[in-house]
Amino acid sequence: AALQIRKKVLGEEHADVATCYNNVGNVLQEQGKLDEAMEKYEAALQIFKKVDECANVAMCYNSMGNVLSTQGKLNEAMEMHEAALQIRKKVLGEEHADVARSYNNMGVVLEEQGQPDEAMEKFEAALLINRKVYGEEHVDVAMCYNNMGCVLKEQGKLDAAMEKYDAALQIKKKVLGEEHADVASCYNNMGNVLKAQSRHGEAMEKYEAALQIKKKVFGADSADYSIALLRAADSACATKSSLDDSHFFTELNRIVAVDAQLLDSVAPSELAFGLRSHVGLLRLAARFGQRASDTTALEQWRANVQRLIDNAHPVVRALGLQELANVRDDGRFARATACESECLLAALRASASPCALREA
Repeated sequence: AALQIRKKVLGEEHADVATCYNNVGNVLQEQGKLDEAMEKYEAALQIFKKVDECANVAMCYNSMGNVLSTQGKLNEAMEMHEAALQIRKKVLGEEHADVARSYNNMGVVLEEQGQPDEAMEKFEAALLINRKVYGEEHVDVAMCYNNMGCVLKEQGKLDAAMEKYDAALQIKKKVLGEEHADVASCYNNMGNVLKAQSRHGEAMEKYEAALQIKKKVFGADSADYSIALLRAADSACATKSSLDDSHFFTELNRIVAVDAQLLDSVAPSELAFGLRSHVGLLRLAARFGQRASDTTALEQWRANVQRLIDNAHPVVRALGLQELANVRDDGRFARATACESECLLAALRASASPCALREA
């Protein structure tokens, strides 16, 4: 409505109309409607170019780069971020926060392209600017530390990665508070490093911390809590501790009971991650089920999984058939149709696509 009013009052090529296009694009991007978002950003870009709004031209290039990165079009994304960077450096100066954002976005793309050294250079450049602009205790500084930690982890430099994640954690706790979703992400990333170091007990502590925060922030029926739960449960399995009366089995059982509804609530942009959550939940539930001595709870779990299989998305149904076969000696539960198997393969390929959020 605001867009139509401004077009009528101000004309088609006014900066305020371009701003509306950009804002609509931001909403569409959040909804996972990436092609539609790109159309709005392009419309905004053309108007800003005509009215000589250089900083806003850079903003459009940056937004378009983020969409292209999410779509896996990494070379095109890098071109957009490079264009944004050059304009911002010229218009705003070398040490502006928006210049740091361009460096950071380029670093994310370079990491996805398998160029960790080049990515680290961009993150370091962003860090230097952000520290000059904001000081040490700012979320953008923490973001740089986090991104550097992601690169170092992928390079196998686990101690160095842990240092960066811890630096990010301390800043976020101080600035955002102890129970913020970004704090949970830091705990998760630290848990991943500890898990890679086979320090499963310590990893479980970090995953548990993330789990409790996500439960408070997002609720116990959310996809975020579900994913945090499977990470903590996976570490519990790795510790080889007694799982017979573990609260993880109870929680896994409860989540499987509502998982069909959970998948339906996942936004399109998060669908691949939601499917990956299903993969982990069902597999872990099977592992817990195999070791659980509480036969009543085990039968309840089997019934819940069967209900999910009967009503779920074909991908989940195919996976459920496989996982249920792990704890039930009945051949008919082990068979999935060729179509469902193909859906499963497609979902697993999709779950490997790059994620915009820097939670490793």
